[in-house]
Amino acid sequence: MDQNADLIRSFLPTSAANVAGIDPGVAVCVVDRDGRPLEVRDIDRIEKLCQVLSEFRDVVAVVADIRDRRDQIEWSAKAFDRGYRYGTALGVCGAMKVPTLLSTAPRWEPVFGITSEGDCRCQAYVATVRSRLPELRLPASAARAVLLALYGVHMLKQIESEKEKAN
Repeated sequence: MDQNADLIRSFLPTSAANVAGIDPGVAVCVVDRDGRPLEVRDIDRIEKLCQVLSEFRDVVAVVADIRDRRDQIEWSAKAFDRGYRYGTALGVCGAMKVPTLLSTAPRWEPVFGITSEGDCRCQAYVATVRSRLPELRLPASAARAVLLALYGVHMLKQIESEKEKAN
């Protein structure tokens, strides 16, 4: 487990029925505990995120932590907008009392064997989703949200496994 395992263990409810992967301002994906997609939706407006999270009450969220993405964000209005959407997504999760895990790409990408950089990274996201969930048809923009949700399932299973070993 990664170096924040104790922190994650302390607040992430392993009893949650669903996991939402959120790529702020882009897409949200909700999967069940077995990693089966229940909802994949673009979230170009914050109301859409609120709607999805309210439909799935028993949920934990994994949000893409974009604070260290200097290589992918130009310091411009685009960066400000991306940061605004990130903060808004965190605010919605907090207001709706959804337990939230922030995860940077270097933390969750290795779980799926993704080592690509730059533009190849987006192609790797899509390829990984298609190999794990071939029946799922989704826009390429939603691939990161799907992988974040699957990473959340991976973390919950890892925590449960550790709890079983301790007992």
